[in-house]
Amino acid sequence: MAEGAPEEDLMWLVPRVVYPQLKSQLASPSMSVRQEHLMLLRTLVLQCPDKFPDLVTLTSPQDPEIDFYLNVAHVQLHRRSRALVRMGRLADAMAAADQGLPNTGGGAGGVGAVTGGSLRCLLDIAVPLLQVVIGEGGDAKDGRGGHERDQIDADREANVVDAAMGALGAVARALPWHQYDTLLSQFMRTLKVKTTKANIRAVCVILDAFHFPLPHNLEAPVHAEGTAPIVTANATAPAPATAAGPSAPDNSKEREEGDEGSDEEAEDTIAHSEANTAATAANVEAEAAAVQRALLQRVLPIMHRLLVQGGPSPVVRAPVALALVKLLRLLPSEVERTELPRALQGIANLLADRQQRVRDDARHVLVAVAKELGPAYLPYICNVLRAALPDKGFTAHVIGYTLHAVLDALVGKLMTTRKSRHAAAAAAAAAAAGQEAAAAAEPEAGAAAEGNEELEEWAAGPEEEGDGGDDGGAASGALDDAVELALPIIENEIFGEVAEAKEVAQFAMNYKEAKKVRGYESFMLLAAGVTFKTSMEPLLDLVRAHLHRASSPSVRNKLSQLLQHAARGVHANPTAGPTALAVWVHRALAGGLEREEAARERAKADVQGATSAAAEHGGAVRDPVAPVGHIIQSTVSSSGKATKRALSPEDAAALHEYLIMDFALQLLHSSLRRGALSGRSPIILGLLDPLLGLMVRALRCRHSGSVGLALRCLTILVGLPLPSLAQASGAAGKGVTALLKRAPNASHPVALEGFRLLAALLRQCSAYQPTTAQLRFLLSWLFSDRSAEDSSEVGPAFALLRAILGRRLVVPEVYDVMNWVQGLMVRSHSPQVRATCASALLQFLLDYPLGPRRTSEHLTFLASNLSFEHETGRLAVLDMVQQVVSKFPVEVTTANAELFLLPLVMRLVNDPAPKCRAAIAGALRALLAALPTQQHDAFATYCRQWLLGNNSALRRAAAHSLGLLAQVEGKRFGPRLWAGPSVATTTTATTASAPAPSSSHAAAGDGPGKPPVPLAAPVLACLTRAAAASSASDAEGG
Repeated sequence: MAEGAPEEDLMWLVPRVVYPQLKSQLASPSMSVRQEHLMLLRTLVLQCPDKFPDLVTLTSPQDPEIDFYLNVAHVQLHRRSRALVRMGRLADAMAAADQGLPNTGGGAGGVGAVTGGSLRCLLDIAVPLLQVVIGEGGDAKDGRGGHERDQIDADREANVVDAAMGALGAVARALPWHQYDTLLSQFMRTLKVKTTKANIRAVCVILDAFHFPLPHNLEAPVHAEGTAPIVTANATAPAPATAAGPSAPDNSKEREEGDEGSDEEAEDTIAHSEANTAATAANVEAEAAAVQRALLQRVLPIMHRLLVQGGPSPVVRAPVALALVKLLRLLPSEVERTELPRALQGIANLLADRQQRVRDDARHVLVAVAKELGPAYLPYICNVLRAALPDKGFTAHVIGYTLHAVLDALVGKLMTTRKSRHAAAAAAAAAAAGQEAAAAAEPEAGAAAEGNEELEEWAAGPEEEGDGGDDGGAASGALDDAVELALPIIENEIFGEVAEAKEVAQFAMNYKEAKKVRGYESFMLLAAGVTFKTSMEPLLDLVRAHLHRASSPSVRNKLSQLLQHAARGVHANPTAGPTALAVWVHRALAGGLEREEAARERAKADVQGATSAAAEHGGAVRDPVAPVGHIIQSTVSSSGKATKRALSPEDAAALHEYLIMDFALQLLHSSLRRGALSGRSPIILGLLDPLLGLMVRALRCRHSGSVGLALRCLTILVGLPLPSLAQASGAAGKGVTALLKRAPNASHPVALEGFRLLAALLRQCSAYQPTTAQLRFLLSWLFSDRSAEDSSEVGPAFALLRAILGRRLVVPEVYDVMNWVQGLMVRSHSPQVRATCASALLQFLLDYPLGPRRTSEHLTFLASNLSFEHETGRLAVLDMVQQVVSKFPVEVTTANAELFLLPLVMRLVNDPAPKCRAAIAGALRALLAALPTQQHDAFATYCRQWLLGNNSALRRAAAHSLGLLAQVEGKRFGPRLWAGPSVATTTTATTASAPAPSSSHAAAGDGPGKPPVPLAAPVLACLTRAAAASSASDAEGG
């Protein structure tokens, strides 16, 4: 251009020549070229802000740290990440402004309000830079980035790529459809040339940012994004012009003509607005149809093609699979039903590959897809798995393993958070129940009746909303439709040919999926994810279908494991609320008990019929051998082999119905302890009250497992204020007594549970009054195994004994048992048993009526065992002596003091254990404190006589005893220092003439060169203090 050209001509070149050249080099592979062009672009924007108002928002002359142009191509990687994050915030602010939302991107370093012209900023500046950053990230991941990178550089570059992906998603969310389509097509073309992980991820990010309406989502006419409603604008625009017309003379004719003209103009405006509205709706529908057509014809085939990477080791691309699933969920339901199984089939086909890595990758992708789809799509996945993996060979193991992985991804979180959820649910249920109780203000009996009515309504009516107050979120009951499809897979893995193949060691070593049975965990996850009320019975149909085979130990063990895992799943099921759980348990127990009682009656009738027939036959023939021969002949076949009457499948299944009862009782026990029925609200008490009678009936079951669980449940129920507890307590006590009579010994599990239940009845149910015969039987049989001293075995028995002692039930057997208990207290090697015996013995001595003879016998026993051979026994006796002395009445202690004084004094010097000597001193001090002054005088007289004797051990004991007496009497001990022979002088002489310790004392830990009783110095100190106190008191008196 010639010199002297006007400035307007130069500015004309900026948008047409300079700016296109600058933006064309932003995607240059050379970092230096990008940096130079970004600096020139920044200078151009700052010098011509009126020409590029939308690009000025990315600059920051005051703070270069947040300037986009200075940092997006900076040498420091963290600055690049920060600039890309700022670009993403700008794009989010643009999207919010287009949707009429408040601008949340104002904190992005000066990003203010944006206008429609900012679209050029995204397309011209952001997209080329993001494309080159993502491309460099893919090259770095593929190892073609020049020099070898260490781990720190790789992590920093990964952060830059992550920031670029976030900014790309924000840009895609802010673009209209045509620009969005261009951006998606651009990255898809790049993907055809270079199929890197970064490019695949970029396409997936763009698809995740899809934000356009589709035809099946158009419920009403929708205006295009970024445009205001046309109806309001066009309808109100002519109004000001009409009102502002020229003024006319005030006459009626002109007014009428003006009114007619205004009506005509309004009608035209309304018609024009309706036409614009219809045109806008048509445009929106046409654009939505174009969007759907582009997705179906261009995007969807490419995504299907990119899903699986072919080759000798095919690989499923996880980002493509997730993006494909998200895309299908955007399309109409008929397209989803057609294309989703195709996508899932492409993934599932790789599960049949012989290579373990291929199967693991495909399973990982399938699990990710299942988590994206949600539990409602589990039937799709089950159908695809059953179609792709036949139930034979190694694929039969793969399908069970994969089903467990999918279920664990969908509902496994329920299992990991069940404790916190149940605690919160129990608290919420208790609070809600408390509010309802306060509002209703009904007694407990009314609450029980209300609970029974609620049971009936639940059994007859539909599902109650929020049953139990602990709904569990989106996953609650979402697996109901998949139960029928998943159960055959689980059944084949546990009971079919797959279970037999897993037992072959060689086969299990070749395939990871064959090493462990996952069917039990899958069954548990199903139990945690289905609706408890409607789907629990279909789940248990799998167990009932094999009950007739439970005579086999292996089958019975498998069924027990299935039910145990189902109980764990139900415990974590959000839909297993108090009402649902109580009703199901009541129904299961009532049905099982009725069938068992009917079978018991039939068996009793058969026995009675056989007995009467044999009696009649024997009376007619008068040959006692004939009936036996007839029975033997009827059970022997023609071939001479014994025959057994074949049971029908129904009868064989009825024999093992107790497994279902055990499952119901296990559910009840766990829910009573830490589950939905662990509260004390009136509603829960009303639900539990009908179960009390069933628990009592269950005590007569033939299976010990059911009886033990019923005893555990009753032990918890008797601690609740149930209305029918007083009526059921007597039957429960009789049932437990009958069980104990049939138990082989007192250490049997059923006997231990019975002890716990009887103890709870005696402690917490005042209406329970056992008969004298029951008490005598219990006490005679309670410790029948006198050799059992294990704390786990005698603990329940002692709990029952403490409950009997707490009721103060007097029978002769109580005194006999307590004689054995005090002996066990001394000789037991278990600290817990010794402590329990001591507590029971003290309670007995304090509460029960004891004559002088019995009291003297028990105290004599304690005094005689002060020299027991084991240190633990002596310590137990000394502790008991100290408690007896401190808690017995003073007159009883005074009358029996002579039983303990001399033995305690002698053990002060004769006991080799330091702990025992300290305990003896404490017991003697407590005894002296409980005695009156007359006995103190007699005790001091004896000590002075012992001090004047020739026995050195007795002199040491006397000196120690006087020191303890001085501690007890204090100032009153002063006159004793000078009464008769000088006590202080004699004590000093005794201490000075103490002989060397014997070998026994040295072995006991006293050490060489020390006296056996190392308390002479403290004794002298006590005597000195007592003498000083006595002298001071005398001086004050004078």
